[in-house]
Amino acid sequence: MWIDGILEVVKILVVPLVIAWSAAKFGVRQGLQQAKRERAFDRRLDWSEQTLRQFSEYLFSFRNFAATHTTPEKLNRDMFENARDGFLKSAKKVGDRITEAIAYTDRKTLSKMRSFLEQSNETKHLAEGPRIETVDLQVKVKAVHDITVQIMYELTVSIREQLGLDKITEEEFRWKEPS
Repeated sequence: MWIDGILEVVKILVVPLVIAWSAAKFGVRQGLQQAKRERAFDRRLDWSEQTLRQFSEYLFSFRNFAATHTTPEKLNRDMFENARDGFLKSAKKVGDRITEAIAYTDRKTLSKMRSFLEQSNETKHLAEGPRIETVDLQVKVKAVHDITVQIMYELTVSIREQLGLDKITEEEFRWKEPS
């Protein structure tokens, strides 16, 4: 009889305690998993936003710097050096972002970033000094511009998806190019 009493006490006290402990452990584990997912989401979103800003800055400085090669007669050495320094600084920041891309972006955008590096390597000689623009240089500058805009579009789409916003088309994304 007293064994029945002990079993009754175990059922009343121990079983609910084990269930409560298991539920608490499960809840804590789920909470930690959720926090981990949220941190990863925040880091990826932050990386995408910063990378978009860097590519936008790069595009502006690249256009500015490429313009120094179209009007060398109106250019003084300080103007050229300021444009070059801004371009090189921006190019370094973009390069740093591309280095991190493997951890944060999808294959399509990563592939475009590799193409960007190939295209921008073909314009390295711009930093040497102002030259009269050639058709070949125009083609290279346009190629770098186009791939930069494509990457910016892909990053924008990624950011919008992460935030649960509606999709946009490339036509909606593109602004009229300045003349």
